[in-house]
Amino acid sequence: GTTRYQLEGQNERVYFNSMVVLDENVSRSGAVALYDKFRLVPFGELAAAQIIPFGQSISDYLPGAMQQLARNGFQPGTGPAVIFADNVPPFVALICYEGLYPEITRAANLAARADWIVLVSNDAWFGGGMGPAQHYAQNRYRAIESGLPMARVASRGASAIIDGYGREVLRASPVQDAPSGWSTTFGRGKLPAPAKVTLFQSRAGVVLFWLTLAGFVGLAFATWRR
Repeated sequence: GTTRYQLEGQNERVYFNSMVVLDENVSRSGAVALYDKFRLVPFGELAAAQIIPFGQSISDYLPGAMQQLARNGFQPGTGPAVIFADNVPPFVALICYEGLYPEITRAANLAARADWIVLVSNDAWFGGGMGPAQHYAQNRYRAIESGLPMARVASRGASAIIDGYGREVLRASPVQDAPSGWSTTFGRGKLPAPAKVTLFQSRAGVVLFWLTLAGFVGLAFATWRR
């Protein structure tokens, strides 16, 4: 994962939060494939001026440091994607916050069938506490829903391989001789085969969720009327 920019208009820099696939020829040919995060975090990656009416004008009254945050966000990418690269099975690309949304994995996988999921994240934003563990647990559901194994790589969080049933098959271990001040983990393992997914599971999406929610709402309303 990396931040990148491209020039638009009068040499204006437009920034993206991206996943980049590289090979041994990177110095000559550049990136093999790119994916730009499109589900951006409000006020963290998506500037306030982009989501609040008259946000650009309002930002003029903020302190200097907050003006920078309010005005200069990332540009969203084009949408869910399956990445194809030589010698790598096709995979659904997810960056951080996108791993919380079932519809992203489903949309990408329906457009072009993938063999696995790659999720990169910076969990340092959560600080201490339960945040990183909760984020990891929620990400594992994307593997269960799609039946696809997942390789998750996270700064200050769990880096692991998960099978299509949501089971952790490998957890990266701390590197003993890591540079002073750095917390580094490393893991190497075999990617599990995709799990068998039913037609309902792959096509119905969140229908079961909404039916269940409607049932609970109906039950609550009926109880209240009594």
